[in-house]
Amino acid sequence: MNSYKSSLNSVDEKILEDLLIEFEYDISRTTNNYDSKISDFEFSELFNEKEKFLYYYTDTNDVSLFLNLEGSLENIIYKDNEKSKNYNALLGVMGGSIRGSFLDKFGFSIRATNGIVKGDKEAAAKKGNIINNFKFNEDQGGNQSTYFDETEGYLLADFDYVNFNIGRNRRKIGYGIVKDILSDNAPMMDQIGLNIKYKFVSFSWMHAKLLGPENAISDSTVGTLRTIADKYFVTHRLAFDLGKHLNIGFGETIIYANRSVDFSYLNPFNFYKTIEHAGKDRDNSQIFIDASNNSIKGLKFYASLIFDDIDFSKLGTEWYGNQALINISMYSSQLNHIIPLDLSLQYLRIDPYFYSHRLDYNNYTNDNVPLGSSIEPNSDSFLVKFIYRPHHRIDLSFQFQFTRHGANELNEDGSVKVNHGGNILVGHRSYDSENAILLNGDKEYKRSLGFAGTYEPINNYFVRLNINYENSSLQNNINVNNIFSSIYFFIKL
Repeated sequence: MNSYKSSLNSVDEKILEDLLIEFEYDISRTTNNYDSKISDFEFSELFNEKEKFLYYYTDTNDVSLFLNLEGSLENIIYKDNEKSKNYNALLGVMGGSIRGSFLDKFGFSIRATNGIVKGDKEAAAKKGNIINNFKFNEDQGGNQSTYFDETEGYLLADFDYVNFNIGRNRRKIGYGIVKDILSDNAPMMDQIGLNIKYKFVSFSWMHAKLLGPENAISDSTVGTLRTIADKYFVTHRLAFDLGKHLNIGFGETIIYANRSVDFSYLNPFNFYKTIEHAGKDRDNSQIFIDASNNSIKGLKFYASLIFDDIDFSKLGTEWYGNQALINISMYSSQLNHIIPLDLSLQYLRIDPYFYSHRLDYNNYTNDNVPLGSSIEPNSDSFLVKFIYRPHHRIDLSFQFQFTRHGANELNEDGSVKVNHGGNILVGHRSYDSENAILLNGDKEYKRSLGFAGTYEPINNYFVRLNINYENSSLQNNINVNNIFSSIYFFIKL
């Protein structure tokens, strides 16, 4: 580790020191820099630089247990300049977590939080993990709900080259600022997984439960009756690390629904595209290839190509079924020896009808929220992001995104008049055109500029400021011009 430390700048050296304190037990099986509030509480120790726990336990049998309480307070201001309206909300969240390990092979973690909103729900709904929260959006007899909750957890069995996991959490799969295969936009998924890594070869597999289309019926006796279609997400990837010049991976994803768990997809080592054909083409499959290069120190290039569907006989034509996503990304830390600044660039091109499906329950969503990129089909987008660390406890980030989108033409009632493949929830229909051209349709332009600053004045105490400005020119002469800002306080004991 000392050999790596010598190549760090002064800010990153301090960050490393903080990380060595946080993960001391995982690295060295010691707890010299840990503090238990239950075992030996003194008010002054609330402000020390140790890793804080409500309670922790470790012994020589490789058994550990760590408990934390956490709380946050966030004030959100949302300004809609087009409507000349300001919305304000205060969010309070309390929760806790427990994690542990035993036999040096098994680990677990559980986290649960409950929150309440005071003020305008329009402002609170701009926060990513709340807008899709069921309790927050629940209709309580005409009254607006102000409550939201969330839970996550997992069990991991790690046997050096192989590990298994089962849990409920969010996963990110893909390269770049915006993840193309699996992002953290959608609600949490319950999942099982397998990872294998030996020298230059690695393999990963995941099978997850999603929420499909919902049908709600009002009953005078029991209230609302909901039926939700069973829906599942599966992915696997085989990768080869051939050194700094090339890391290449091949994989597939599958969305299937309206039936119980399919044992064909529980087998991590099947070729899923062929399995889909054998199952009579009922599912939504994707095949992808990705690669990364680090030939130049401090400069890394990424690229991925995902085929949602392809007919080689129709390559070079405008046939709607040849759907692909192109992701080209770059990350640079070359200036770190002068200034602690990182730069990321990304270009995404998403073909018409990509992520969608002719059967709505097979689209690439969880509870109608995109699993991958939040950028709609029939779009391209350019992103740039700077991360600057003036101090080891301060992170500043700046991000700009410009997106072009070909939206479906709509009737006055909002139904689709002409389908250009620009909506993930509307797949190709039998009477739609067989041709689809990128960015055809009602042209939309979206521009967003974001700033985020995080400061940790004391270990486990955080303050974060977010400011996002969005300016968009949408179909039907609709202009969006708004500002989202929030200040967030978080404490963990």
